[in-house]
Amino acid sequence: MTVYALNIFTLAAERGSFIKAASELNLTPSAVSHAIVNLEKEFGFPLFFRRKSGPVLTENAKKIMPFVHEFLNDRERLMQEVSRIQKLDNGIVRIGAFHSVSVEWMPGILKKFAEKTPDIEVRFYRGIYRELVTMIQGNILDIALTVETVCAGYEFLPLWKEPLVCITPKEFIPRNGISVTPEELSENKLYLQAQDGNFEAESYIKRHGVKVYSYLNVDDDNMMLALVDQGAGFSIVPEMVAYNKNYNTAVYPLEPKLERTIGMIFAAQRFLSPAVKLMKKEIQEYVSELSDDRKHMMAE
Repeated sequence: MTVYALNIFTLAAERGSFIKAASELNLTPSAVSHAIVNLEKEFGFPLFFRRKSGPVLTENAKKIMPFVHEFLNDRERLMQEVSRIQKLDNGIVRIGAFHSVSVEWMPGILKKFAEKTPDIEVRFYRGIYRELVTMIQGNILDIALTVETVCAGYEFLPLWKEPLVCITPKEFIPRNGISVTPEELSENKLYLQAQDGNFEAESYIKRHGVKVYSYLNVDDDNMMLALVDQGAGFSIVPEMVAYNKNYNTAVYPLEPKLERTIGMIFAAQRFLSPAVKLMKKEIQEYVSELSDDRKHMMAE
């Protein structure tokens, strides 16, 4: 049973003529007759008495006609709602990000998105790297902003290559005056976040034989900044949070350098809703502007 056949059935009944129904639907009379015959076979009973004056509904056809109209009306309402959603009259976007992106990027992204699409509801979640991937797996999130190292098995859309840098007490000056080496990390107390997914820093210190003084099980870059501000030691943090004016610390690149890739994964990459597509575009445009600003600053 198809919507196509049901539409032919109802129109033929209303017009009392297969020929008139065929004309309105731009079909041949034989095509209309064929569709009716197939529908009768599927239902298991005749729908029309074929008379010289034209087709007349059988009693069984009269009984099912209200249900056919209800079905077609419900389908029409469904398609209208789908159309309304596609035109972005409404919708919901569920997005999650880790701490530093939540603080540094999301306020600007959400502000611009709300200005452009005020009728789309945004539900935001903050989590640690792997937690965000788990939320994608459970369809709790539509979009997760996280790091590439935890996204195995997902189509990862890279957005930003971010250096990880060393923050030190203000009075510290590296031997070369420019960057901090693994040897200097080992000579000072190094604090790191212990959250799952901090693979870049972990790989770096193992590769260069750096000793970590303490792992802190916190999801808060500000605590690392506060520790260093108090002279407790060094830490390795993302560049986007290192230059926090609330803390009196120095910031140096690492040598050899260290970086991570930030990007997006999706709960249903092939079937993104129009609202989610718009959020994806907004994030990409926001990060592209950041990249242009960074290039401009480096050129000056």
